[in-house]
Amino acid sequence: MPSLITGRSSRRLQEVRGIDVLKGANLTFSLAGLLFIVVGVLLRVLASGVDGFIEALPETSLNIGVSILAVSIVSVLWRQVGNDPIQQSVDELTRVIDLFVDSRKTGVMRIHEKRQDFVTEHGYELLREKMRSANKIDLMGRVLYDGWANNTEVVDILKEAAVIRNCQIRILVLDPDGIVAKRRDTQEARLKGVELQAVQTGRMAASIKSSIALFKKVRQELPPAAQTNFTVKVVQDVEMYSQIVRIDDYLWVHLYLYHLTGGSSPSLEIEGINTSLFKKYAAEFEELWHEAKEPPG
Repeated sequence: MPSLITGRSSRRLQEVRGIDVLKGANLTFSLAGLLFIVVGVLLRVLASGVDGFIEALPETSLNIGVSILAVSIVSVLWRQVGNDPIQQSVDELTRVIDLFVDSRKTGVMRIHEKRQDFVTEHGYELLREKMRSANKIDLMGRVLYDGWANNTEVVDILKEAAVIRNCQIRILVLDPDGIVAKRRDTQEARLKGVELQAVQTGRMAASIKSSIALFKKVRQELPPAAQTNFTVKVVQDVEMYSQIVRIDDYLWVHLYLYHLTGGSSPSLEIEGINTSLFKKYAAEFEELWHEAKEPPG
């Protein structure tokens, strides 16, 4: 705590010093402007009736003085009303440049306030289109039912990818009978205003079991040689903090927040296997995949 207070005090002292420097600079400019004006007036008196170069000096001095004084006054007024609009533009440009640099480093191309915004804009078609030419597909989510296991177009794309391109497809969901799925089922019921008694029906567990059954059916329908390209696993007592969809060098990451339902939580679009966030989320999938096991049956 003392270091935090010291840090704040130091920043405040720097801000005060910065203000003092600006005030000093404005005062200096104002005095310089007034000096040029006074000199210009004196030169006009002294140069009365004189031709040539000397005759132009008074006007030059007056113009310089008025310009300097005007800049100083405008600077003071800008600070009084909020900020220098030019400086604001420079600050905004700096922020844009910082965002661009961060994007190049982290790989974040788009940020969506909630998953529904992504779905509304793309309708999952972006993901399906990328899957049609993919060589590597990883799907990780608590349930992966709506838009995935129950979507015939997605299923057809996965089948084709596994058979024709030998695409490696890994699917990871929560263990429907695990403590994590049960706990989340209860929390989502609270968020949706559902009576807790209704949770005993295990709606999330039922959806996960449906996803597993559908994905296993897809695998069984593949030719024997292609079945090794399609793997389904469940993770039991490890929390899943995000839904991760990896398609080659593209990631769609949907963040799970405790106080929100899935559709209301934010999501990211990330590109570039060598970018920092791509590596982190790809490693997250690998870690959970290592902890997971194949579902029974």
